[in-house]
Amino acid sequence: MKKMTKMTIALALLLLFLTAGISLAMRHSGHSGHGSSAPAASGHDAHQMKKTSEAGHSGGHMGMEMTDDMIMLGTQARDGVKAMAHISDTREAMAAAGMKQTHHLMVAFEDAATMKALDSGRVAVRIVAPGGQTLPAISLSGMDGAFGGDVELREKGTYTLQVGTQLQDNKARQFEFQYEVK
Repeated sequence: MKKMTKMTIALALLLLFLTAGISLAMRHSGHSGHGSSAPAASGHDAHQMKKTSEAGHSGGHMGMEMTDDMIMLGTQARDGVKAMAHISDTREAMAAAGMKQTHHLMVAFEDAATMKALDSGRVAVRIVAPGGQTLPAISLSGMDGAFGGDVELREKGTYTLQVGTQLQDNKARQFEFQYEVK
């Protein structure tokens, strides 16, 4: 049963990222289904996943491992909601587009009991830089079953990403993830 649940989650994440890639490709070619314009290029283009065996992986990877372009920051549960955070280093693509952001953060939420995706509500991230400075909150946009946004992480060191949510049930929750820029 546990292995089936992990496989279901892994397949759902794969579908999520494939759908996001198709949606972004359409958006970049001018066919956005969301009625909004997107930058000519962004870090979204490089999101890739590859399936791996579960052997040798610590908990939280759900049978999937991100390529060098995207890594999993972790999984946390708070008050009946599970959050799964991923980050991509998008410096080159963003610089080529004339943008200052360096990384793309994506967080997916699900009901911990039913494993149903929670994809509506408000989500923002507050970043604590390696030197301890807390930066202003950045809203994350809903994107094909998850929430994401581009952030600037230029300084080397460990960042704390404080993700605040108010999802469908209007209950405030906060999740915290760490990411080291080398």
